[in-house]
Amino acid sequence: KATEALFKYTYADYKARCILAQLSGLPVSSTTNQQSARFLFGNDKRPQDKFVYTDLTKTFPGYKFEKGVSTYRGEEVGEGGYVYANPGVYKHTAEIDVASMHPSSLIALNYFGPYTERFKELKDTRILIKHKDFKAAENAFNGVLKPFLKDPEQASGLAQAMKIVINSVYGMTAAKFDNPFRHPKNIDNIIAKRGALFMVDLKHAVQEQGYTVVHIKTDSIKIANVDDKITKFIIDFGKKYGYNFEVEHIFDKMALVNKAVLIGHVEDNDEWGKESNTWEAIGAEFAEPYTFKTLFSHEQITSNDFAITKQVKKGTIYIDDEFIGKVAQVYASVTGGQCKRHTDDGKESFVSGTKGFKWKKFSAYTSEKDVDMDYYDLQVKTAIDDICEAGNILDLLDQKDIPARFSNEILPF
Repeated sequence: KATEALFKYTYADYKARCILAQLSGLPVSSTTNQQSARFLFGNDKRPQDKFVYTDLTKTFPGYKFEKGVSTYRGEEVGEGGYVYANPGVYKHTAEIDVASMHPSSLIALNYFGPYTERFKELKDTRILIKHKDFKAAENAFNGVLKPFLKDPEQASGLAQAMKIVINSVYGMTAAKFDNPFRHPKNIDNIIAKRGALFMVDLKHAVQEQGYTVVHIKTDSIKIANVDDKITKFIIDFGKKYGYNFEVEHIFDKMALVNKAVLIGHVEDNDEWGKESNTWEAIGAEFAEPYTFKTLFSHEQITSNDFAITKQVKKGTIYIDDEFIGKVAQVYASVTGGQCKRHTDDGKESFVSGTKGFKWKKFSAYTSEKDVDMDYYDLQVKTAIDDICEAGNILDLLDQKDIPARFSNEILPF
C-alpha cells in the first residue's frame, strides 16, 4: 500500500522521466544524472575536459577561498549561498527574488564551455513552456520537443523533465567526486559562490542607496519601506550580472526573528493565486497550526491542530515502553508518557522539544480534555517573546489580536 501511495504521489515525476528517456535515448531505468548528461552532452565521454573554470577574484576583487572557507568584503560567505539577517519588525517590505539563480550563474560563467548554449536553451525553453508559449518552444532543439507540446498534460511533463535536468546539474557541478558535470578545478563551488558574492555586493549597493536590507537568503532580498526607485535599482543591478529579479510579494508588516524564521502579512499575493490579506510563515515556530491560528489567522482551532510531528535520524521513538518508529505524530497529553529516543547502543534521550511534557500518539486522541494546553500556550508565548526581542510586537499585531492570557508578555510595549 505504501509503495502504491508513493507511486501515485510521484506519478508526475515518473511521466517526466519517461519523456526525458525519449529525449536522451536511454532506458527509463537509467539514472537522472545519466539521462541529463546524455541530453546535454550527447555521446561525449569526457565533457568536463572542455568546461571553463573562472577565477572569481577577477569579478569580485578581494574574494578569498582558504581552507574551505570563503570570505569577501569582511564577511564569511556560505558555501551553498549567502544568508544575511537584520532581525526586527518592519513595514512595507518587498521580497525580490532572482529567477533561476544557479542556472543563470552557470550560463554567465560559460561553465559548460561548448555545451553552455545548450543548457541555456534548456533553461529558456522551460520558461516558455511554463508560460504556455508552446509555439515558441516548438523551435527549440531543432524541433525535437514538438511531439510533447500538443496537449497540456504532455507539456507539463516536459517542463518537469527539463526541471529535473536543470536541478540535477547544479548539485553535480559541486560534487566532491569526478563526474560529467564537474570541472576538476571547481573546489570552491563557483556556481553557487558567484551568486553569493553578487548578493553581498547587492546588499552593500542597496544600503548605500539609503535603504534597509532586512534579509537575504541565497537568491532573494527583502527591503523595508520599498519603493519603485529601489526596486528598479535592484532589477538593473542584477541585469549587469546576468540575473533577472522579480518582485515575489510585499509584506505590509513583517517580523524577522533570525536567519530562517519570519512571519509576515502579505499585502499583495495575487501571483500565488491566493487572496490578499493573508499571513505567511517561514520556519516551524510560526507555522505550527495552534500558534499560527492563535496569533495570526484567528481561524477556529480544531483537533488536528494539536498534532505534532516528531522525527529522529538515529534510533527510534518510544512513548514510555511503546515502540513508535522513526517518525511519530503525537500530541501533548495530561495522561500520556515520556517521548524518548532509543539508540542501538542502549542510550536514551528526550526527543527534541518534548522534555517536561507527556505525550500520546495522535491516533489515540479522543478529546480536548486530555490535551495539555500548557504545552501549546508555551509555544505561543515563545513566539511572542521572540517577536518582542526583535522589535515592537504592536507594530505587527493589534492588541486585540493577542489573547488576554498573554498580555504580560507584551507589557514592555
